[in-house]
Amino acid sequence: MLTLLLTSRSHAAPPGDRHTLAVSLGHTDYGVTDRAATALVYRGATGSGRVDYTGERPHLRWSASLGFALGPYFAARHSDRVAVFGTVAVDGTREEFTVPMRGRVFVPSASLGLDGKWSFGRVTLLAGGTLDYELFYPQGFVSAGLMQSLAARPSLRVRVDPNPKHRIEVGASTPIVAWVVRMPFHQSVSVPGESPVAGLLRLGSTIQGPASMQGVSADLGYRYRINHRVGVSARYRFAWLRNESPRLLLRAEQQLLLGVEVYL
Repeated sequence: MLTLLLTSRSHAAPPGDRHTLAVSLGHTDYGVTDRAATALVYRGATGSGRVDYTGERPHLRWSASLGFALGPYFAARHSDRVAVFGTVAVDGTREEFTVPMRGRVFVPSASLGLDGKWSFGRVTLLAGGTLDYELFYPQGFVSAGLMQSLAARPSLRVRVDPNPKHRIEVGASTPIVAWVVRMPFHQSVSVPGESPVAGLLRLGSTIQGPASMQGVSADLGYRYRINHRVGVSARYRFAWLRNESPRLLLRAEQQLLLGVEVYL
C-alpha cells in the first residue's frame, strides 16, 4: 500500500498554468541629447503607467505589456527659452508673437516576451528575450528625440522567493537588432503625394544593429502577495540608449512604478 501511494505521488500531474495581471502607475524621467535636431539637452518629467500580463509553467514564462508616459518636455538648462516671430505692416507697425520652446512628450510602448525557467530552490533563473515597440513623440515647438523603434532584446533575469509572500526580481536586457525611424538630418519629411508620416517612414527608417545602436536596460522589482488573489508591487528601471543614425542621439531614462497584481 505504501509503495502504491509513493508511486502515485511521483507520477502526479505537474501544476497548471499560472496567470498574473498587473496594473502600475508612477513617474518616468527622460534626459535626451539629439544632435540631429539641436545641441541642447532636453528633459521630460512624465507620469507613466503600465499593464502587464504574465503566464507561467514550470519551465516557461511568457508575457505581454502595454505602457505609456506623458508629461512636459523642455530644454534642461533653458526651460524658459522662447522663439519670437514678427510681422511688419506696410505702414511700418510691428507685431510680435512669442512661442515657448517647450512642449509635451508622449511615449507609448508595447512588448512581447518569452523566457525559459530553471529553478534552484528559492532562486529561479530566466533567460530569453522580448520584442519591444516604442514611440518617443515630442509634441509642440520641439522635435529633439523623435524616434520610433521595434527592437529584439535578449534578456537575463534572476528571481528570489524567500517565502510565498515575498518575491524579488532583477533583470537586464540589450538590443541586438532594431527597426528604427528617426527624423533625417535635414529635418524635412515632405514627399510629394505622401503624408508627413509616410514621408518620415520613407526617409528616416533603417534596420540597425550594435554598430549604430547600443543600449542597456536594468530593473529591480519587489512583490508582496497579500493573499491567493491579490498582491502589490514596486519596480525601478534604468535604461540608456545610444543611436548614431543620422546623428548622435543619447537618451537616459529612470522609471519608478507602484502597482497591484491580480492572480487569475
